[in-house]
Amino acid sequence: MSIHSETVCIAGVGHAAPANIRPNSEILKAFPHRTEEEMIRLTGIRERRHAAEDETATDLAVIAVQHALEQAGMPVSAIDGIIMATIIPDQPVPSAASALARRLGVPRALAFDVNAACSGWLYALEVGRSFIVAGTARNVVVVTAELLSRITNPQDHETAFLFGDGAGA
Repeated sequence: MSIHSETVCIAGVGHAAPANIRPNSEILKAFPHRTEEEMIRLTGIRERRHAAEDETATDLAVIAVQHALEQAGMPVSAIDGIIMATIIPDQPVPSAASALARRLGVPRALAFDVNAACSGWLYALEVGRSFIVAGTARNVVVVTAELLSRITNPQDHETAFLFGDGAGA
């Protein structure tokens, strides 16, 4: 068994955050027993972003990937793999990664989703690295996009102030 020792690097990073800001003060209206100082001390979160009703995880992923490609100085045509980590895909089939490839205009690439909640992006990053080391792909985009505001219970005092929406690539 031979193991390749090829170096794999992150060539660019990108992000996308929805325009709608939800500050702690708005969430605290439902939890009068908590203070803003306590929320910041426990989580470090001062505000979170929420996607517009017509905004999708793929919309955010497109922006994040475009930023990462720009930073890397890489054309879309160089992408030969897309791995998208998300638990809130736009639709169950086809994969969000396939939809993202189509939206970006990627001519040909392996594309699939990873559904592993908070650690999904890390698994996706490792799988992408493995594809490169194995020679299956040369340039893999790893992106995570979540719209957790759509599934977070605003009345749950344990989680309501934790989650927002966004994407990173």
